[in-house]
Amino acid sequence: LLSKIYNGEAGKIETTFSDTTDADIMYAASLGIVKGYEDGEFKPGKTLKRSEMAVVLNRIAALLGAETNGFDAEVAFEDVADHWCKAELGWPVHTGIVKGTSDTTFSPENTLTREQTIVMVYRTLNAFTEAEAK
Repeated sequence: LLSKIYNGEAGKIETTFSDTTDADIMYAASLGIVKGYEDGEFKPGKTLKRSEMAVVLNRIAALLGAETNGFDAEVAFEDVADHWCKAELGWPVHTGIVKGTSDTTFSPENTLTREQTIVMVYRTLNAFTEAEAK
């Protein structure tokens, strides 16, 4: 997917993190896929939360040309009403890439399980494969 995003130009956002120099992380940050934390760290050893994964997938989709705006109204989960991820959760919910942990909750602060990770990545790849086939 990143090769489709990358057209021979480096990202426009110059980013450095105080706790990693990994070139792939820096490249993802330069594209706006990841942003790190307010303290200037990326926290590479930290586990991912459901909210963080959904946002990363939303940002990748936007870079690939998907229209990811305008789906906020479709996010009806009670536990994201005031959550930082809500603005970027609409498209992944709309496309079925992410689902709630119940009809009314998303559990944005829950640690992402291995199963949820694979399912979300598979659904994202499937969404773009289907879109390219049309």
